[in-house]
Amino acid sequence: NVYALDGKTGSLRWKYPTAGSWVISTPSVIDNKVIFTTSDSLKFQVLDARTGSEVYSLPYGTYAFSSPSIADGHAYFGTFDGKLHAVDLDTKSYSGEFAVPGFAVNGPRYLTSDGKLRADVVWTGDTLDDLIVNLRVKIFSMGSILSTPEVLGGVVYFGSTDGTLYAVGQ
Repeated sequence: NVYALDGKTGSLRWKYPTAGSWVISTPSVIDNKVIFTTSDSLKFQVLDARTGSEVYSLPYGTYAFSSPSIADGHAYFGTFDGKLHAVDLDTKSYSGEFAVPGFAVNGPRYLTSDGKLRADVVWTGDTLDDLIVNLRVKIFSMGSILSTPEVLGGVVYFGSTDGTLYAVGQ
């Protein structure tokens, strides 16, 4: 769930259910909209800040822990497949993406044709150690973008699990 609390009393103003999906990102708030990414449900979400009702959502292919950064009418966030996504907040649609080199090298090995993580990549054993090995060796090799982008002077800065700090023009 995503919750809105009254800043003075601490009482619940509204609650938005995320279908059991984790919300690891920190929401951004602009123009009475709450903007965040979800993990398991693979959605870029925009809610009305006053009511908690959904304004719109956009799907993506793999998990997102990245918090969206807002600049010049766009939101920027990264996903586990090594892609930085740009959303035009006025048209409510994707306006671009940038893929780090690991996506081109390892994306075809670990993603389905529709861009989702293959089930046999995520879970190949019975233990948490198996999952951690798969994250490090397989999933992170795509250059996962777990960091929150920073936008300054028309440039989007973000780090990747490939050990690189990127600077991409808006």
